[in-house]
Amino acid sequence: MTHNDEWPDIREVHQQPDMVTLEVFIPATLRNLAKASATVTSLPGILQLQWVIHYANVYFPLHHCNANTVETLHYLTAIPAGQTISLTLEHRPINRIRFTYHQGSMIFSSGQLRFTGDVKPDLD
Repeated sequence: MTHNDEWPDIREVHQQPDMVTLEVFIPATLRNLAKASATVTSLPGILQLQWVIHYANVYFPLHHCNANTVETLHYLTAIPAGQTISLTLEHRPINRIRFTYHQGSMIFSSGQLRFTGDVKPDLD
């Protein structure tokens, strides 16, 4: 899948019933990257949350739901542009999504969001 100026390139998708891991490449040309220094750009936290919400709605039965509560949020280290990283989303009970941005065992950020609205059962 190719990217536009707001979304990563999805290289691989590993899906299980209540979990999906996306291998994503973060192009240095993405709009709204944060300048960590004169030569390094990184993925801002607000974009990380936007991607979690978007991909949670793509891969889980959260149609017509809104992410309205950030229950936990940990930014551990900057996510530099120009790298391939993993985004793991776990669909938890009571409309919660746990997420982790990582590269191997190195965790960049993690958290849990709660969604409210009209959750549709997955019929597949």
